[in-house]
Parts: sequence; C-alpha cells; structure tokens
Amino acid sequence: MIGVGIGAGDVAGGDLDYHYLAISGTSMATPHVAGLVALLWQAAPSMKMSDFDEDLDSESGDVTLVDPSGLSSPAQAKRLIHESELILKLTARYLEEGPNLADNFSDGIDNRPLDYAQGYGLVDAERAVAVAVALQQLRDPDMDGVEDANVTVHDALALADKAITNSSSQSNADGIETGWTGDFAIVSSTSQLPPGGHMVRAVWLPAGTIGVKATLDYDPLDISTIWCPQGANLRLVVDTDGDGSPDEVGSPSIEMTIDGGTAEGQWWAFEVEGNALGTCLTPNPSTEGPEAHYEVHIQLKLLPGSYVLNLDESRGVTPYGTGAADITLSRTHFVDVRYEAPEPDRSALESVVFWLRSNWWVPALLALFIASVFILSNERVRETVGDEIRRRRAKRDTFRESSDAERQFEAVEEVTGRGAGGGAGGSGTVLVADLVEAELLDDAEDSENEGTILTDSTAAERNATVTGGLLGRAVSRDDSETLD
Repeated sequence: MIGVGIGAGDVAGGDLDYHYLAISGTSMATPHVAGLVALLWQAAPSMKMSDFDEDLDSESGDVTLVDPSGLSSPAQAKRLIHESELILKLTARYLEEGPNLADNFSDGIDNRPLDYAQGYGLVDAERAVAVAVALQQLRDPDMDGVEDANVTVHDALALADKAITNSSSQSNADGIETGWTGDFAIVSSTSQLPPGGHMVRAVWLPAGTIGVKATLDYDPLDISTIWCPQGANLRLVVDTDGDGSPDEVGSPSIEMTIDGGTAEGQWWAFEVEGNALGTCLTPNPSTEGPEAHYEVHIQLKLLPGSYVLNLDESRGVTPYGTGAADITLSRTHFVDVRYEAPEPDRSALESVVFWLRSNWWVPALLALFIASVFILSNERVRETVGDEIRRRRAKRDTFRESSDAERQFEAVEEVTGRGAGGGAGGSGTVLVADLVEAELLDDAEDSENEGTILTDSTAAERNATVTGGLLGRAVSRDDSETLD
C-alpha cells in the first residue's frame, strides 16, 4: 500500500500498483539484501563475525570514531563486519558504466572500488550463495553441524567457481512445459485509476514447435475468507512478435496449432489480463484491493528431432510425454567443492568404445604384432625374406670389394703422384717397386704357350731367344731406384 499512501502524484505518473511498484534507495535495497542473506544462512549456518574491519579507508583496522556533537574526543575502535556482509561485498559486481554513477570511489576490502552511490555494486546472488556453499562444506566436511576446520571466506571464494556447475539433462519427449503462479492484485489491467500492472512471463519456443497450449486457472469468486471476498474475470494474452501488442487472446486459455512448426526459435510473452474486485470488511484491513490467485500452465508440442536449450531457455522448463523429440536442457547446480564426478554407467560395448578412444594405440600395436607373426609364420614369406636378405648381403659384399679395389687404385695413384711430385719437387723420396717390362712374343710361340703361366725363370730364359709376338714377356727386377 506504499503507493497509495504517497499521494496523487503516483496516480498521475502511472506508477501506482496495489502490490508492485518500483522505488529506489536503501528502502528497496534492504529487503533484497535481507532475502539474499537468508539464502546465505541456509547454505552456511556456520557464518560468524569476520576479521575484516568496516571499510573506512583504514589500513590498520583501527577506525577513528568521531562524535558528531563534538562533545567526546575521537576514539579508535574496531568495527568488524559479519561474514555474510563480507561475502556480499566480495562477490558484488561494481558498475563502471551507466547512468547515475559516482564520479569517484574509494578503496574498500581487497582494494575493491567502493562509492557512495552503489557501494560495492550490484549483489550477485548466484556467486554469493556459491561462496556460502563452499564455506560450509570446507568447515563441516561431515555435515554434523560442528565446525571441523578453520576456513575463511577468502578460502571459500577461491573455490566458488567449482561450487557452480553447468550440466544438461536429455530425454525423449513430446515437448516441453512450464508454469507459474501469481496474484492479480489490481482492479483492471487497463485501468488508469489506479494504474494497471503488467504480469508478463517470457517463454522460449524452439524452432519446430507445432502446438501451444496455455491454460489459466483461477477462482472467479473466492469466499474462502468471508470477511475479505474476492472476485475476478481474467484471461491470457500472448505477444508472439515482440511489438508489445497481444496477438492471441484467450477466454481464459489459449490453444494454437502451427502447421509445419515454427521456422526459428523465438520468445513469446504471456500476460494475465482482466478485472478483479475485493475488499475486507474488518477494521484496519491489511489490503483494500483485490488479490485473485491464479496459475498458468504452458505446453509446447515439438516435431520429432533434436532440441538443445541454453540456460536462459531452459529455466523453469521440463519435458513431458515420451515422444520422438530428443530434448537437451541446460542446468546450473551447486555441488560439493570436494566432489569428483563418477564415471558414467555404460554397457560393456560402450565401455570398450570409450576405452579405445583414449587408448587407440594399443589395438594398433596389437594388430601390427599379429600381422608380423602371420607374415613370418608363412613358409613362402620366409623364403622370400631369406632370398631378399641374401641378395642384400651379396650386394653389400660386392660393394665392399669394389670399394677395396677403388681404395687400392687410389693408393697406387697416391704413390705415383707422390713419386712424381718428389721428382719434381726434389724431395728425394725413395720408393721400392717391382718394375715390369713387356716384350712382344712370336705369334707361333704365343699360340703354342697359350694358357701357360710364365715364371720368373722361364721368362728370363725366353728373354734372350724370343722377340716379337703379341704376348708380352714380363721380367721382374728387384731393384731399388731413387726417384729424383
């Protein structure tokens, strides 16, 4: 009733609602923060006073307290804050851009920015609860209500990201459904006195949605409390294109069939409209306006196929039926920071496939070994391999002999070269060599002695009697000559 009590200016400005209106300042921040602190207490009942001082730019922790009347002398005092306050300040999101921000800031806890307009910033409910979850798990591992370890908020802050996990759930269904409850707490959704309030909820329609069934349930005449009777006439409307105007109006519910299914995913805005009356006949009533309770339930039928919804699209959504739509919904969970996910249950075949993905080299090595054994156990293969080995060995021996001959030839060239060089250079190198002379033999004798090996003695004898011929006669001389 705060809007009613403020005055006619709220009516003229269109800001009046029996139950819901927006105002700013500490009055509105307080209930939001109080609600969040209740969640922190639920997650971490071990919270207590922290070791951190009130953030008044005091590095020593001794804050100077001054009596504003000037009657008392300044005093030094510690002003420790509670761990719930510390968690909120360490997880808040400080805004650096936007309207109505302060033009300067101070350094607060952990040198975080702090100003007079937004304090440490907007509270981050999810991250704050994650820190509280981690704090309790670390302090009381056995969950017996007794603190077992000395753990600080900063210790829990370091593990907050591990406390929040995103996962998904998969199911085969006919479609997805969602719903919510509310109170129609205005006279009319179109009335200007007092102004109507919007009761809108956005719902994600995946591409392939072929049917929409939105049901509104409410009690047209509620006399459960005889001293405060309520009456209402409500309906559902839906804005399918986001232009702010209703495209379908229910009486009170909506049921639609979409031939071929929606071409692309889109957000639809469902709203409760209508009229309501109510009053209380007792003195000092708690409310003077209507308060018609309602429930909305929405089902979306999907074509057969695969559907993956992100965190925003999955919020408040569950699958229904056992149809041919393969639906994956994203989820956020708070988990134990000491938790390690177990291996998923798999069939024997699935386990083998999963193992092979990480150990592919084992079957590859095994296949190579089996192939080697098969090849080597085959007689023809062994003969072929043996022939190849002998061929390569003979080729290697031939190459080695040719290399030896080449080295001997190079040695002769080196000797000759060195001798010639000695003669030219006057080195006086003495070489001992078998000098060979060749003489022509008679053709007849050559023919007669064809194939005969000449010794040194026979060669010497023939040297005096035989001349000419095509076969040369060799004479060995064991002489030492000096090459100049």
